[in-house]
Amino acid sequence: MANGLSLRRMEMSRFFVKHVGLVLGLSLGFLAIVSCEKESDLVERDPTIDLVFYNIDSLVQVEDTLEIVADSIEVLTDTLTHFADSASVLTDSIAVLNQLISQGDDSLIATRDELLEERRLVNLDYAYFDQQDSIMNVSKKKWTSVQTTINSGDLLVSSITNKANNRTLYYTDSAIFWSVPLDMNSDFSLLSVEIDGEFYDLDIYRYSKNIVTDEYSNVLIETFGFDERNMTHTFDSLQLNCKTSDCFDFESSIYIYF
Repeated sequence: MANGLSLRRMEMSRFFVKHVGLVLGLSLGFLAIVSCEKESDLVERDPTIDLVFYNIDSLVQVEDTLEIVADSIEVLTDTLTHFADSASVLTDSIAVLNQLISQGDDSLIATRDELLEERRLVNLDYAYFDQQDSIMNVSKKKWTSVQTTINSGDLLVSSITNKANNRTLYYTDSAIFWSVPLDMNSDFSLLSVEIDGEFYDLDIYRYSKNIVTDEYSNVLIETFGFDERNMTHTFDSLQLNCKTSDCFDFESSIYIYF
């Protein structure tokens, strides 16, 4: 009986030795997969900071255009009022002449016909300037819409490249807030922003990083300690807005004016 048990143990030992390499290989492979998935998870969860863009140069041009359109509408309004008043005066004069003619004074017929022709021409002028007024009001509506869009910050950013790690994000839709990934392996990010074929630089330095775990046990990197003094750029100006003095990435926005 003892010999039978010993033989069985030897067979089990050979089985274990034979397959231990396979087991260890599978285990290491599994750990590698988990490690890659965790690394991938971190890459997909780069810390970000929101950018908001305001095209001040275009806004100035739009506001100048709106001022010209408003002045034109004011002139057209005065012109229309003038022609409307003229037509009203002519209509009253024609009514008086018609009454006198109906009482037998045929000598006024020529004068009345002249006034009728004059009123016809006045009405033609009124119709022309009324059409111009409508065109200018449509133009005002269009430029006001452009002004509202610029003031909202809604525009299309073609791409944003992090020059520190050569990662580029391309965009096809306009938006107001642009979440820009920061370099999670460094305390600085060098960004190149393309807007309407023009390239602008935004370099953000000396922010701090923490590795944290959220409520779903996901390991994340958060960044904080942003400061305008640690930002260089080729835009007209920028303004950092933070909800707290710590300036965490998820609560911070950079308002950019160009």
